Amino acid sequence: MPLQLTPLMRKRLTLRAQEMIRRSLTHFPELDGKTITVGYTRKHLGSASIAHRGGVITRLIIRLKVRKLTYQTVGHELTHLVQGLAHGDRSRS
Repeated sequence: MPLQLTPLMRKRLTLRAQEMIRRSLTHFPELDGKTITVGYTRKHLGSASIAHRGGVITRLIIRLKVRKLTYQTVGHELTHLVQGLAHGDRSRS
């Protein structure tokens, strides 16, 4: 599963956090084959968003606070992505 890191996350990502993300992704088969952009946040423990263009999902994004990262936070944000994918492309609505 390809991960794309934002420039700030590239600077901040620790081996521990990288391994936590990798291990967590194995529990989300719905995300297999999808590129997930991983960014850094300072304000919250994490956030998730799905970008749409023309009613089609173009980008899956999670932002994580590396310093206080837990498996619960990673799983929580990945769950939001799965929920967004369950709604599918907006063009079909």
